[in-house]
Amino acid sequence: MPIHYIAELRERKLGAFEGKHTDVWHSAIEKSGLGKARFKPEGGESYVETKERVQRLLDALYKTYKGKTVLLVTHGGFIRMLLGILLKKPIEEAAELKPSNASVTIIEIGDVEHKIHQLNSVEHL
Repeated sequence: MPIHYIAELRERKLGAFEGKHTDVWHSAIEKSGLGKARFKPEGGESYVETKERVQRLLDALYKTYKGKTVLLVTHGGFIRMLLGILLKKPIEEAAELKPSNASVTIIEIGDVEHKIHQLNSVEHL
């Protein structure tokens, strides 16, 4: 199978907070008053922007591979927004999802509705 490396699958950019302890991140979010979904760190990306990136990629994949099986290997922030889009969750709720490391989610994407066959499974570990 061909492998395509796609920049849009990358993790959400945390900019100035890359590599910092989560307490520093959460404190900055609280001070901003914007909430987790809309907070954008300097040099980084907000969940709103991440969701827009995920939606663009999802639209392109659906157009190109409709009816075919596609495997995406990505990161938690991307997965949060992907599930938010597919499950029609508000961005604030999607930002709070907790995908497990190395988990597997299998989703059948349809024209109108989507079917989740497996969600956040770690049975293989």
